[in-house]
Amino acid sequence: MTRALSGIVVALALVVAATPQAFAACEGRAAADGTTEWEYCSPAMEFYGAGGEWTWVKLRACLVTNSEGKLWVRARVDDTQWARGVFKTWYRPSGTNEGIYTYRLTATVYLGKARLGGFDTFPYGVNTTPTTVNSGGSSLYSVPAKGRGDYRMVFQFQQDGPYWKDKTYQINSGEKNVALRMPCPHV
Repeated sequence: MTRALSGIVVALALVVAATPQAFAACEGRAAADGTTEWEYCSPAMEFYGAGGEWTWVKLRACLVTNSEGKLWVRARVDDTQWARGVFKTWYRPSGTNEGIYTYRLTATVYLGKARLGGFDTFPYGVNTTPTTVNSGGSSLYSVPAKGRGDYRMVFQFQQDGPYWKDKTYQINSGEKNVALRMPCPHV
């Protein structure tokens, strides 16, 4: 009996120790539309413009769900820079004429082998100086959320800018696959 009780105590201690992290992953944040929103993102990825030079972006591909049971995609741009000059000195945008001009995120989301939906943000102009740009999708362009699970997103990200407007310098990630785990039910 004592051995069984000590086993239960150890099991409960492990559950209690894991609970803060589990709850933290499930805490959402208030969205502008009054709902609660959860975001699950890939590790950061880096892409260069055509020819591997002149423009650069560091971004994460994200699945977003909200308290209304909707699911959509987002590209979170963490940093973007442009180069110029003989020595290709890199700069961060510092004014509206140096910002990202347009970006586009297309994605297909799967839960297991089931295709949940396709998303396309269409070319979207921002002409801004981002440190973080939330692009792609909103609850207006969503599919019903399916809750916790292992999701897969096949996406392509394109960006014109910063600074350079010519398509010659466009950043194009090509088709990428990311696995995203949604640990909380949210529906």
